[in-house]
Amino acid sequence: TDTHKVKRSAMDIHLSSLGFIDPVMTSAGTAGMTEHLAMGSVIKDNKIHAPFIDMKTNKIVTLTPEDTVGKIVAFPDGPSKDGLNKAVLDGEMVEVTKDKIDYTVPNAKYMFSNITNLIPFIQNDSGSRAIFGTGQYTQAVTLEDREAPLAQTLFSTKNGEKITFEKMIGNQASIISPVGGTVTRVSKKNITIRGGGGSTHTVPLYDNMPLNQSGFLHNNPLVKTGDQVVKGQVLADSNNTKDGVLALGRNLLTAIMPWKGLTYEDGVVISEKAAKRLSSEHLREAIAHLDPNSKVNRDIYISQTRGTRFQISADNEDKLDKLTGLIKPGEIVEPGDVMATIVRKNVDDLGVTSMTQVSQGDLVELRSEIIRDESWEVPWPSSIYFGH
Repeated sequence: TDTHKVKRSAMDIHLSSLGFIDPVMTSAGTAGMTEHLAMGSVIKDNKIHAPFIDMKTNKIVTLTPEDTVGKIVAFPDGPSKDGLNKAVLDGEMVEVTKDKIDYTVPNAKYMFSNITNLIPFIQNDSGSRAIFGTGQYTQAVTLEDREAPLAQTLFSTKNGEKITFEKMIGNQASIISPVGGTVTRVSKKNITIRGGGGSTHTVPLYDNMPLNQSGFLHNNPLVKTGDQVVKGQVLADSNNTKDGVLALGRNLLTAIMPWKGLTYEDGVVISEKAAKRLSSEHLREAIAHLDPNSKVNRDIYISQTRGTRFQISADNEDKLDKLTGLIKPGEIVEPGDVMATIVRKNVDDLGVTSMTQVSQGDLVELRSEIIRDESWEVPWPSSIYFGH
């Protein structure tokens, strides 16, 4: 949406959004242009519905924004020292006694989205810093060796067990067993469980499913054939979780100190060891385009490039499929490795294919096939997932 076509008043965060729209998870530069539902809010019949406490019955009720018109909706932090409660009435902030309140937000967490609730000590953050915090979560990339955070935010306590937002969201992103039983098969695509009465349940897994901007979803099984599992147990992590807990980073020992002027303002200095621990994973697609004068042929490529700058190493040759001429799935490619042995007919400007060409009065012998360079462009070792 063009921000110049939207009035500033329409972008402002309005108090009537209390309990329905997260006021924090929005764009930092254009607050209000993007909005997210608060936790517990759902869209039904094209209207937002959210839970509130009816102060007359002390029961949870579901309301729409229209239901709160003319009603006093209080914040969940209780009365101040003077006995007054901060509340909202038709989009205006008011202070009232408890007997005047119609509805109350059940919990402060219900004022924000799940992402915002991941920010520790959010009540102590400035609004702009909290907005940046939500952005960091949504922009996180998958780490190769990730860890669940040591500091997590509490969601609820159930049967004496403390459940954090990291665990709640992590469970949603992981693969959970729908039944108790015995694991009978584990593959890249699914996990099969034999439940009570001999019933079979197949749980699908993500196998390097590509997303936008080199992101992807992938599941790593945590169980093996023969394991006994219970309903609700984590069967497989995603590439954003660790043991069923949201894991978007590493727990690093850090120090706040000057370092040759390189830590000025937003500058950050990290060690090589830390950089390796923060190695991220990406899924990239390499496409080779063929025209009528081109073809993929491993043998011709190798024979015609021998002794030239296009010559490939013996190790690279072994990674290529002899039939297709393409890199084999599962191979680890290094920077500069050829993944597609593409050769092209040598066609001169007149459109004549020939083994010879006269240039400046000299007879110059040319190859009937010339080489198009289709090397791996990413400057780090990578694993081939699929080639065709």
